[in-house]
Amino acid sequence: MTLRHFQIFQAVCDTGSATGASERLNISQPAVSIAIKELEVFYSTKLFERVGRKLHLTESGKVLRGHVNNVLEQFDETTTVMKDQIGQTKVRLGSNTSAAETKLPSLIDSLKESIPDVRLTVNVDNTEAILEKLLRNEIDFALINEQTNNDQLVAIPMYREEIRIYCSPALYDKDTITFEELRKMPLMLREKGSFVRETICYAAERYSSHLKPVVESTSTLSLITLAKRGMGFVFLPYRFEKQYDMSGLRSVSIDNESFSSDYYFVYHRNKYLTNTMKQVLDYIQSM
Repeated sequence: MTLRHFQIFQAVCDTGSATGASERLNISQPAVSIAIKELEVFYSTKLFERVGRKLHLTESGKVLRGHVNNVLEQFDETTTVMKDQIGQTKVRLGSNTSAAETKLPSLIDSLKESIPDVRLTVNVDNTEAILEKLLRNEIDFALINEQTNNDQLVAIPMYREEIRIYCSPALYDKDTITFEELRKMPLMLREKGSFVRETICYAAERYSSHLKPVVESTSTLSLITLAKRGMGFVFLPYRFEKQYDMSGLRSVSIDNESFSSDYYFVYHRNKYLTNTMKQVLDYIQSM
């Protein structure tokens, strides 16, 4: 078996068809089919089953995929390590969506200014997917605004962001409110899994409270618009005061309570660090 066999197998797994693999690798479809057949003969097992127009992995195929991914990742890392010896390395940076919208642009600018030769590639996805990519060595570092309890990952605290509460003066005209009063009010929250939602729900647990929003949305702008119409209280990062038109809304403080979100720079504990990666990590730790 050759590395090319594994690359073709991985492409078929990712695209679900020989046609998709041939287009990705710029080779003929018969060449893809021959490579898969050679793998099946070599391992004496069937790797794919066809269901409709899609190819699905058999149990043997799933086992092989895990090993193939590891082999190809190690090959890519070997290439990176060798290129690093002559200063041609790149750094693969991942970020969850919230961090990408807030801290990532300035972080990229500062990294390029401090390490002019760094070549960054960026991958943005949800937190779970980004951490999985770290564990599979598909990215080198990640910027997220959620803590991780995975022992294989090292998380360096970087930023802290204040979360504030806003509402229409017609709905509530005082400067402060207790948490007990707040949980009885109409609340408007981002979708489950968002860092603001998780931060607020975590605080509610300390009061043995379960929050039931009247509005849930993936759109910050829609929440702001509805808040201006008096629909309810909305929780937003303080930085949004500069990004959105907040006229018509007032900020309300909670007695004896504050909300904030922390950002972390994360990498795998056993990650091989090239010279450039070490420079990036040294810069992050010096911030």
